[in-house]
Parts: sequence; structure tokens; C-alpha cells
Amino acid sequence: VFVSGLPPEIRSSATLLEHFRKTLQSDEVFDATIAVDIPKLDILVAKRAKMVDDFEHLVNVYETTRTKPAQFPSSFLPGSSNAGAIKKLSVKILTINSEIAEVIDEVEELQRVNSVEEKSDDPPGLRKIDSSCDPF
Repeated sequence: VFVSGLPPEIRSSATLLEHFRKTLQSDEVFDATIAVDIPKLDILVAKRAKMVDDFEHLVNVYETTRTKPAQFPSSFLPGSSNAGAIKKLSVKILTINSEIAEVIDEVEELQRVNSVEEKSDDPPGLRKIDSSCDPF
């Protein structure tokens, strides 16, 4: 079951599970998980997928012909000399992998902070959220 428009106080998996168990007066609700929508991560992953496709193409051309690719198919390295295209694209993929890991770390930290806030006596929502990785 997918639900939207959750109030802030139940926007974590733990509080959502507790809410359904109380509302339905049943311990038979086994799990409740908040699905996150992170556009910044989606964009980075899509860019990485294109880079990996280009990388695989370049490697395939090289392995098949044993020559450097005559044309570099990606817009990620416009104007690059094709001689080092494979190496340059490898570096770009490593860089975007790091960016993806940073966004994932930010989201996990936000979820950890939400979990800690739920257990504290402080009112929810008093922290500043980086909207680029806000999963809600």
C-alpha cells in the first residue's frame, strides 16, 4: 500500500509503523517503510549510467580493433582527444561515484537525525534540511 501526504511527525519508517499499529489496533502490521524521492541522486545515477554505457562502448571498440576509438560518443568529454578517452572517462566515473556516495551519506544522515529526533523530547522539525536531498 502506498500513501502520500504524510504529516511530518510520521515521516519515518518507525513512526509510520507505530501509527498503523495504533490506528489498526493490531500488531499484525509487520513493516512500514518510507520511500524516498531524491531528484539529485536520480540525476547523478542517470548521468553515471550514460557514462558507463560510453565506457563499455569504448572498451569494446578497443578490444575488438586493438586501436583507440576514432570517435568519442559521449557529451561528457566534449572536445577531448580520443587517445585518452577511456582513461578520462574512468576518472569521470570515479568522480560521479564519489558524488553519488556523498548524496547517499546525506540522506542516511538525515534519516538518522529523524530517528534521533523521534526519540527526543524536542519538538520535531527544528533542524535545517538541505532541500536537495530532502527525501520528503
